[in-house]
Amino acid sequence: MVVKKLFLLLIFVFFIAVASAIEINIDMKNEFTLNEEISFDYTISSEEDLEISYYARVDCTYAPVPEFGKKQAEIKANQTITEKYTYYLLNKDIETQTCKAVVAILEPEEIIKEKEFLIIGEKGFSFELVFNKKIFVLNDEIKIDYESNINPDIEAILIYPDKSREEIHLPVEIKALQVGTYEIEVKAEKEGYKTITKKEQIGVIENQVEVKKSSTCEIDGKCSGEENYQNCPQDCEIEARTLKPGEYNLKKIKSGIIFYIILILVIVISIILVAIGVIHYKRKSDIS
Repeated sequence: MVVKKLFLLLIFVFFIAVASAIEINIDMKNEFTLNEEISFDYTISSEEDLEISYYARVDCTYAPVPEFGKKQAEIKANQTITEKYTYYLLNKDIETQTCKAVVAILEPEEIIKEKEFLIIGEKGFSFELVFNKKIFVLNDEIKIDYESNINPDIEAILIYPDKSREEIHLPVEIKALQVGTYEIEVKAEKEGYKTITKKEQIGVIENQVEVKKSSTCEIDGKCSGEENYQNCPQDCEIEARTLKPGEYNLKKIKSGIIFYIILILVIVISIILVAIGVIHYKRKSDIS
């Protein structure tokens, strides 16, 4: 047991010694803005001769994932490796977020150095197209508007069913003169904000489609299923004349209970008769 403890202690001391022998430093800006290239300089030094395996990268939640590139190097005692890592040129699609520059030694022991920095991207804003409805009848008035938490500059194109195009200014009202699908393409932008593009479709039909409501009343002379004197007086005239409101459903419930009671009795009696028959057969066999 003592030998095992000494062995573990030696391993621990060795790793501490290796870790203390290697030093990593990262030199970079605290923040980057639009059209800047994200990069950082880093150094790795050691108090003794070592062969190391390492990598450098940038970790961001809402940005492209960099390729993983592992490197090998020999460090002489009290010498320094100096390198530069280049990540990404910020464009207008990037979001404001906090990222990390990372330099990690993988061998002979894992040592990780991190430094946080800020990406300042263009701000987003809300923008939605609003219609008075989505399906129109020929010659209806089509109203197109928008909702946004800022006042953006808007470019909008209306594409008709015949594929002709017209530039429109929102909000707008137009008459539905063609049957088919209309498409609206919109670009909303404002300085300092990310550009938003939207595409929406609306339909125009020739005549209003009459939608018939489904009915539980089959008008077949039988008051059955979900029919009652309230939704199907044609089939439930007797109930309408003889039952007071609320009594019809109670009658159906009682009828259902009586049916299941009779069914259960039939099953029980059948089981008893089968049991009697089996007992009688056994007694007859014993006498034989």
